Amino acid sequence: MEGTGIVPAPQVPVLEDTAYLHATFDAGGYLSRINARYAPRAQQFELATHAHNAFSQSVPTFAQGPCGTGKGLAYLVPGIRHAIVTESRLVVATASNALLEQLMRGELPMLRSALPWKFTFAEYKGRANYLCVDKIAHHTPSMLDPEQLISARDLLRWSRETKTGNKDEAPPNAEHAWRFLSVGPDDCKKPHCKFEKECFSERARRQARDATVVVTNHHMLSLDLKHGMVLPEYKYLAIDEAHEFADIARKFFGESISPNQFKKLAKSTHDTQFRDDVESFYSALRAYMENPLDSELGESTGGRQVEIKELPGDPTMISRLEARIRRVVEEDGEILRTAREAKEAGLSAPVHREDLANATMRARLAQKVQRVLWPADPECVRWFDTKEGPSILNVQPVRVAGTLNKALFERNPATFVTSATLTVDHSFAFVNSELGTPKSAQQHVVGSPFDFPKQAMLYIPEIPAPDEDEEGWAQGVLRTLAFLVRSLDGRTMGLFTAHARAQRAYEYLRRIEGEKRKVYVQGQGSTRSLVDAFTADERSVLVGTQSMGTGVNAPGDTLCALLIDKLPMGQDTPQTKAIRASMKAEKWVDEKGKQRVGRDFFSQFYIPKSAITLEQWFGRLIRSLSDIGVCVICDTRILTKPYGKTFMNSLPSGMFLTRDPKQIVPFLIHAKESVGKVKAT
Repeated sequence: MEGTGIVPAPQVPVLEDTAYLHATFDAGGYLSRINARYAPRAQQFELATHAHNAFSQSVPTFAQGPCGTGKGLAYLVPGIRHAIVTESRLVVATASNALLEQLMRGELPMLRSALPWKFTFAEYKGRANYLCVDKIAHHTPSMLDPEQLISARDLLRWSRETKTGNKDEAPPNAEHAWRFLSVGPDDCKKPHCKFEKECFSERARRQARDATVVVTNHHMLSLDLKHGMVLPEYKYLAIDEAHEFADIARKFFGESISPNQFKKLAKSTHDTQFRDDVESFYSALRAYMENPLDSELGESTGGRQVEIKELPGDPTMISRLEARIRRVVEEDGEILRTAREAKEAGLSAPVHREDLANATMRARLAQKVQRVLWPADPECVRWFDTKEGPSILNVQPVRVAGTLNKALFERNPATFVTSATLTVDHSFAFVNSELGTPKSAQQHVVGSPFDFPKQAMLYIPEIPAPDEDEEGWAQGVLRTLAFLVRSLDGRTMGLFTAHARAQRAYEYLRRIEGEKRKVYVQGQGSTRSLVDAFTADERSVLVGTQSMGTGVNAPGDTLCALLIDKLPMGQDTPQTKAIRASMKAEKWVDEKGKQRVGRDFFSQFYIPKSAITLEQWFGRLIRSLSDIGVCVICDTRILTKPYGKTFMNSLPSGMFLTRDPKQIVPFLIHAKESVGKVKAT
């Protein structure tokens, strides 16, 4: 195995069955020896056993482990052990960069120090997460505004120091110029770039090929399942934060194209008619955005999204576009084939390196346009999105369950799927319908290590419902937030279902609190830097949106109140409309073997998906045996609407529910004393 970085089996202790798990997780085991704060948890050992069985028996296994169970260590230990014994590799895929960083900088370094056998690990993300050496060499400052110039200057200085080029390690102001100094898969000149050896992305890929454990994200896993050869070859797979995987897979099994990309393609062909047709197409698109032709499925969502089934514009022009794009694919494909055959025969390439790079990018772009405008999948949704300015053309499959069943579970049966939220109302039905769970799969629910009746309280304030008096509700949310901050001297995190409301809450607190305490809001810096600052200052407040509802870990007294402004109901989008239409026409067989047509979108998709989000958000509150806190849900519909029961059942049972704000502080004082006694014993 020279050069692979994977250590052969003889260096692994000979431990029968799950003995190595006891040697790792039990009191006095490998973890306890290097970390005095490590406490064995029966729930963590149970999860580790399920992961061991998934890997040793090659059986897809779904295991729900509540927040604080220690899921990362639970699947890493058996995954590493199996990878070493079989001289193969473990891939771990996460939904959030926060968890990816936690694994890379927390769990994996700790295991490397603790375990008595050697292994290596590496992370690998998409190209856009790394500086592009070619862009650095050819950057043009004249195209940048002053803020971008400062950012670019700092990035260029950093590029001479960094060994990784990883965006997560870049200077704080990197975002302003990052897109000018990085590339996506469509802009990359690989395999004809002269900087391939110096390329940060390629360097990360080489490190991943030499590692026992590769930590990546759902995006890269989806691309690997779609195209193959994206990730290094692996035998074992752990999918964490799996409740988000179906949505990410939908996105990456689809395509998106911007006007600039489309026009860049036309410009690169030097075909005047092609350019004119592209302009005509976008004129027709703009007209269609203003007056959608389909009154039901083509309607605008807030004036920002429009689904479309037939491409707008003159049919003759559309036909010319299709023919021209097909010709680009064929012509560039022939150039690339000729160059490849010459290389295989040991001959000089018939085309200059730069021309080959341009042909490669042009062919990729043309194929992408083909997939967006003329998708092969008959059950897909195509829409135009104007949220970020010019219309982005998107296409996605409506459902990915069948695709994932074949591309993932049939090909990679040694897969461990985990999350704090895989069930809704104690059932795996929703996640099964989303992920295409095979019949052979094992499914388990692991209990929580926390005593929620003693550690947490649920408070529903007496304010208007958001669907009855929106402004009255919004004012009530701000008053409740201010009450919590003052009563608890900070120690509060607010999660909002809209960026505008999060910003309003931040400005409100800044106004009424003045210089009394630090108030942080999402967007001021990276999520990691904000959470670190919030955790370091117990009197501070952190305000954010949905992306802070997962992967954020702030244990201890810094987070004693978690305010959620509104039940996290999904928006009505072209994608959800397409899913609703698909479910309405779906044919299925019930438990009695009777043929049925149609499933209820609201109860079987919309509410379950929203309830999982709420459960994830709640998971930010209690992260250790010594944590205490109050979860504040400023949405009375959880108590008054029939679907509110599903949301309530998604939260830990046994918590004390109150409508009286005066009970919050006494409960927390009593809870602090209770967990202190438990910890002392």
